[in-house]
Amino acid sequence: MNSVSPITLASASIIRQFAETNGREGEGGNTISQDYMTALNAIHKRSKGLTNFVENYRQLTRLPQPVFEMVELRQLFANLEVLMRDQIIQYKIRWEHEIVPENMMLLADEKLLEQVMINLVKNSVEALNCRENPYVRLTAVKLGEQVIIQVEDNGSGIPAEIADQIFTPMFTTKPQGTGIGLSLSRQIIHMHRGTIQVNSEPGVKTVMTLRF
Repeated sequence: MNSVSPITLASASIIRQFAETNGREGEGGNTISQDYMTALNAIHKRSKGLTNFVENYRQLTRLPQPVFEMVELRQLFANLEVLMRDQIIQYKIRWEHEIVPENMMLLADEKLLEQVMINLVKNSVEALNCRENPYVRLTAVKLGEQVIIQVEDNGSGIPAEIADQIFTPMFTTKPQGTGIGLSLSRQIIHMHRGTIQVNSEPGVKTVMTLRF
């Protein structure tokens, strides 16, 4: 990123200088000046995009090693509800959760696991825009030695043709998306020797499943 940042800063500075100069010379300016401004704006936009790309890539390559401890899933779910409360109220989302057994613990890095859950719940909430009777349901069950956590919503869903791409770094269908969240989540789950998968029926429901 060090080689990109100077370009971003320099282009922004030149754009400001051009704008100030044209402002002093009068409204219209000339065609050459306008062409320069168009080119500079394009350079600035592209260099800024490259900077964001590098920053996003760094997030994927600089994950800390997990520090494992026993995490209480009931408290984890409660924390998520607090974090998402404003959106839950704003979009009138029905929030449900179930843990069986209720006092279940999971050996995990609490901060990293919480980051995964925030990513998944945030995606669910965003998918519920303009849906009737929206809901988000969190469940955790223990089957033998395996712990299964699921995040379910009745949002817009994920089309089958892109379902196998959603965990690819930088892949996104959102105008302002980075394509980092799900890729980062999968990497974290793999660090826990777990798996993450999606099952979606567009317009009906989407379920993200974590297995540990």
